[in-house]
Amino acid sequence: MKSYDTTKPYKAKIKDLIKRTWQTTFCSLNENGVIGLISNYATIDHVDGIGTKGYYHWNGRTFRNAVLDALAMNLNDLSMFGAIPLKLLDHVFLPEDDHDAFLEIVESLVHECCQRDIAIVGGESAVHMNMNGMDISIAMTGIVDNSIHPNRYEIGDVLVGLPSSGLHSNGFTFVHQRLSGFRQEFVIPTKIYNIYPVYKYVHGLNHITGGGFTKILDFISPNASLYFENMECQDIFHELFQTGLSSQEMYETFNCGYGFVLGVPKDNLEQVLDTTAGRVIGEVIPARKSGVVIRSTFDGSLVSY
Repeated sequence: MKSYDTTKPYKAKIKDLIKRTWQTTFCSLNENGVIGLISNYATIDHVDGIGTKGYYHWNGRTFRNAVLDALAMNLNDLSMFGAIPLKLLDHVFLPEDDHDAFLEIVESLVHECCQRDIAIVGGESAVHMNMNGMDISIAMTGIVDNSIHPNRYEIGDVLVGLPSSGLHSNGFTFVHQRLSGFRQEFVIPTKIYNIYPVYKYVHGLNHITGGGFTKILDFISPNASLYFENMECQDIFHELFQTGLSSQEMYETFNCGYGFVLGVPKDNLEQVLDTTAGRVIGEVIPARKSGVVIRSTFDGSLVSY
């Protein structure tokens, strides 16, 4: 194992890299921070990382995909509130002092942020030699229009699911326990969804990540229930189910084929489907108590939360 050079000789190169992100549509920065910010917007903050999936990214050295995972976990959550990403701070953890890995990670992050008009305003690198894998944690700030509408699924809405790219970045503790070895499908990056063009046409919207479909419970109108059915999913989810997980565990842990769920008024359905390439996977119906009901694609049972 390499010894740890606490002087971090790659710092100057990283600083030069991130400066490429400092002129964006919404702000202008120098080494002291934000100089200008567009008016009539409020800010919203979010933080997340890649979690246990970092074990596979480190062993596969799939660093660009790890960056995409870290970005997606923040961008997709901010999309739930109609937020436009503005700036971020990152914290990279590696199990050994691999300078090439640190630089490749930052170079990938800079490239993706330049593509998305996001300023990198700072970061930190750390070597944790007791880790089995890597982690990238990002704290991101977005801006939202002050006239933003509430995020609520309403009775009569059609449920539109936006297909996932696979496992995304949650449930990997189960994956690690139940599926052996390294597979390329374990490091496919989380899909980053562009929700902003349809935000004004939907009532409710959720990023399906840690906690699975239980996350939707916080965004349902009173006396409404979300009923899901005909939810196709990739083979990896069927394989996990066959290891002995129940349908209940599957839908409260994994995205099961859909990384984002939208509650769409029927009058807007065609436009949303055309814009997002989503699929109709259910509806919002009246109920005595707000909840989520899913007809399992794995065994046909009804799962409720």
